Amino acid sequence: MTKKPPTTQRKGSSHILLTFIHPFANKLVLAAVLLFLSTAILGIYVYQSLQPVDPHSEQVVEVEIPEGASGREIASILKEQQLIKNEDIF
Repeated sequence: MTKKPPTTQRKGSSHILLTFIHPFANKLVLAAVLLFLSTAILGIYVYQSLQPVDPHSEQVVEVEIPEGASGREIASILKEQQLIKNEDIF
């Protein structure tokens, strides 16, 4: 049997660069995953909030909105009448 000479690994700038990039890459991937998940959750929340309260209802509801009412006041009135799910998304 012949023995192979031991190979020497060169610990030069490429090794230092890989050591630096590896933890940074892990953090970057984690940040991307967290950003994706938070965006997806927020999107689902907004989508659900914009859906009709009762999509099968054909009932006509008359609501009186005072002249000069702000958007927040209108949203509050509609929420009281159960015509919207969320005042903030209105």
